[in-house]
Amino acid sequence: MHQAPGPDEEGESHDATLWAEVWQENVPGSFGGIRLYMTELIAITQKALQSQSWKMKAQGAAAMATVAKEQTGSLVAPHLGMVLTALMQGLTGRTWAGKEELLKAIGSVVSKCSGELKKPCAGQPTISEVLEIVLKECRKESLVYKMAALRCAGDVLHSSQEDRFSDMAEIIFPLIKKNCPESGRASLRSRQEDDDDKDVKEKELQTEALLCAFETLGKAWPRNPQTQARFQVEVCSLMCEKLKLSTWKVQLGVLQSMKAYYKGLLLLEKGSEDSDALSQILTETCAALTHPLENKSYSSVRTEALSVVELIVKRTGESDQWDCVCVKSREQLQRSLSTLQADSRVDLRDKAQELRRHIQSQP
Repeated sequence: MHQAPGPDEEGESHDATLWAEVWQENVPGSFGGIRLYMTELIAITQKALQSQSWKMKAQGAAAMATVAKEQTGSLVAPHLGMVLTALMQGLTGRTWAGKEELLKAIGSVVSKCSGELKKPCAGQPTISEVLEIVLKECRKESLVYKMAALRCAGDVLHSSQEDRFSDMAEIIFPLIKKNCPESGRASLRSRQEDDDDKDVKEKELQTEALLCAFETLGKAWPRNPQTQARFQVEVCSLMCEKLKLSTWKVQLGVLQSMKAYYKGLLLLEKGSEDSDALSQILTETCAALTHPLENKSYSSVRTEALSVVELIVKRTGESDQWDCVCVKSREQLQRSLSTLQADSRVDLRDKAQELRRHIQSQP
């Protein structure tokens, strides 16, 4: 039922369709059928995952992902431990086509069952054990597989609120520094004549990797004072640099990551005492935000940039730290916000005007 169709097999004629019908005819609905035969299904899929055939491995991974997906909302001990252990065992060894299904399933199971996983239980992996294995997969060479592993790690970290930012930084920072779709523009131009589909696909993959890195960065950002103090300036610089240099798609991804960063930034809590670090971070951010705020081509970028400005204004106000926004930064923001007063979208015009007035009214 989980066999991937070959190039000549489609729809009704494919074997998997026939097996899907056999399954549906013999179980009380997919959810009930999986629950009823959970132990046997896990035993069979584990055997498939250990097969020497890559096709069978991929089939086992897809089947295991279905078991996890169908049961995710209701998995408790002992089934939760059985499913997660089987998925984790499938991850050991080298990378093969279809292996990312296991990562998607792990991300989904842990996101939905993180509460259950925090209760100690014999035979049930801890979130920390899950993360050890997933982080190992994040270090694999294949970029497509690495992205699946990073997304999985991001989901696990976000739902469990675990702090593994130091490990994630080792993987994500080089990916961001290496990947800038706009860097080397001149060299791209110089070989434009022999530019082919391969180059275009490669460029798309690099952009996707960059987006994935920023999405994971936002999800992995922890509420740990020591970790934040160590990384807050570097993370801010990475985001700001890419806001100035990147395509609109990447700008959008960076702004979403920036929102997660500022929502969790402990320097913006009341009673925070490191005003120098906060001033440095806000100065760099305000200068970088002028680029997406004045992006005339994409309203989605302007919208996201406005929501970051709104978040900064709100949090600095709530923590009485507006004096950390220097005069130059206030002027930069006001200038960029005034360009939005001619925006084609009324909601953006109104929001920009409201924020501009608010900034002007600050002492």
